[in-house]
Amino acid sequence: MSISEALLAAIRESPDDDLPRLAYADWLEENGDPQRAEFIHVQIERARLPDGDGRDAELAGREEALYLAGCELWESGFPDLEGIQWGNLKAYSRGLPLSRGFVETARAESLAAFEREETRIRATIPLSGLILDARRGETNLTCGGFAGLSDLTVTGERLGDEEIISLAGSPQLANLHRLAFGTLQVTPKGAAALTHSAHLARVRELLLYEGGDRIIRALSDAPLLPNLVRLELSGRWVCPEVTGLLASWPANLRRLTISQAGGNNADVLARTVSLAGLLVLEMIDLSVGAAGAAALAASDVLAGLAVLSLHDNPALNDEGVRELVTKPRFRPHTLHLGRVRMGPTGVTSLLASPLMPSLRTLSLANNPIRDQGVEILGRSSNTTGLVCLDLSYTGLTDAAALALARSQHLGALKDLCLYSNACIGERGTRALRERFGDALRI
Repeated sequence: MSISEALLAAIRESPDDDLPRLAYADWLEENGDPQRAEFIHVQIERARLPDGDGRDAELAGREEALYLAGCELWESGFPDLEGIQWGNLKAYSRGLPLSRGFVETARAESLAAFEREETRIRATIPLSGLILDARRGETNLTCGGFAGLSDLTVTGERLGDEEIISLAGSPQLANLHRLAFGTLQVTPKGAAALTHSAHLARVRELLLYEGGDRIIRALSDAPLLPNLVRLELSGRWVCPEVTGLLASWPANLRRLTISQAGGNNADVLARTVSLAGLLVLEMIDLSVGAAGAAALAASDVLAGLAVLSLHDNPALNDEGVRELVTKPRFRPHTLHLGRVRMGPTGVTSLLASPLMPSLRTLSLANNPIRDQGVEILGRSSNTTGLVCLDLSYTGLTDAAALALARSQHLGALKDLCLYSNACIGERGTRALRERFGDALRI
């Protein structure tokens, strides 16, 4: 067995251990593949960051650039196994199909397929995550192959009490840190079995995509899952009544993501005292408008936010941006305002706000800010602290590119993303390259 083969075998045998991965990265560095080595180091460093760490956006930008350059090679060569796909496929997971440098998640079309192919899966990847498409009739979801998994997503048919009770009773899930469900149809009995499970005590991250209201209600009645610090809720079922149930939770949550929900969740969240320890708040596609933005800005509960994302809330527009940034209680280092229908007027409000001195990462992607908005940004002395700036899909031309390249205030930038601004030509690209070098993604 060669050195590389021995290192890869050690990684497969100990999926949770970073040391074999770092040793393999060192070997790659010494043997002519510094790009893959850096990718492993970047992903491991990012995975170790606590919630709300200001370095996350910069590392994410470098991670994506390295991935796009090498992904075809890194994701190839896997065997064809019946009923199995490789990687997380981004369906129920954030980020890239690789984690800590490697594909470590398999997707099985059924529990039977996973049980049949488990040995070959573990011989191929450092298996730590499984996406299981539970089929109708597979009511017993206990499986010896779950042992050692740190990440489990169960999707497919609507999951009822029988499936959830069997899953909650599985001692093989004792190492689980992340648990996600696609579609649930449980009664209070099934919800209580899940939230009271002694085998799920180490779960830190819970994701509920459809029909999770019973789970939230069960947790509000008897807050268990003692290590739960990240919660993601998605779907129209996440109404203000459900969000209000978080008020009875202990103040453990550090990261909360709500997407595609109905009703005025912003106002409820702003008044939920149990969220006082929240560091990351992501409210995506919620129809947050000016009133919701004003409630968030005035909230004492959310004063400690380090990261705020209001991506994909087109009802916000320039008026909502003004309400959000004029007199906010919070001072985040990261602000995502992608696809909120912000124009040059909103950019002007943001740049004049008290948020700017603390901001290190700013995303204005998918907004019609155009050349005028970027020219305003380039002239502002309040941008000197920015380390990461995303202006993708903003309708820019060479005029905006030259304004950025000539700005006297963007010297701290380590990541400038200008994807899908097709009207930036050779002249603008050349000026940007000369000014920002490897920090530019275009």
